[in-house]
Amino acid sequence: MQGEPITIPIRRKSTSLGNIREANVRKFLNGAIYIESETKIPKSRKSDMRVSKDDGSTTFSKMVAKRIETNIRERQCMDQELRLQEARRCYDEWLQKKAALKAEQARLKLEAERESEKQRETDTHLRLLENDLKYKLWLKKKELKELESQWKQLKDLLEKS
Repeated sequence: MQGEPITIPIRRKSTSLGNIREANVRKFLNGAIYIESETKIPKSRKSDMRVSKDDGSTTFSKMVAKRIETNIRERQCMDQELRLQEARRCYDEWLQKKAALKAEQARLKLEAERESEKQRETDTHLRLLENDLKYKLWLKKKELKELESQWKQLKDLLEKS
């Protein structure tokens, strides 16, 4: 046997006895139809299972083919709906992950800006301290030169006297 068989209940009206029967049918991927079993349907269920004569499917094989096609279409629709639901679920998960990533990026960006601002403040403070120390050093050097010049003047005065 080829492929996965599909079991479908089929109703038919027997031409010789006038009984309605239900058949379990398998249609294989190669197109073959195999009737597994037929069961007689009780008279209480006959009224809702009558085969309409105006639909043009009076032969059993046409009815079987029509029922199989309908069942396959229904299964395809169900499969498509399941795939669509799965796709929606995956898309919703993706959107949630994307939103979480954007929030994380925004948080990291804000944190980086804060660190950058702290670094700038620290750099500014260090530059101010450096400039202040350079200025003080310059003042001390100037004082030292003045003291040296005064020392020279005093030394010269001492030598002259």
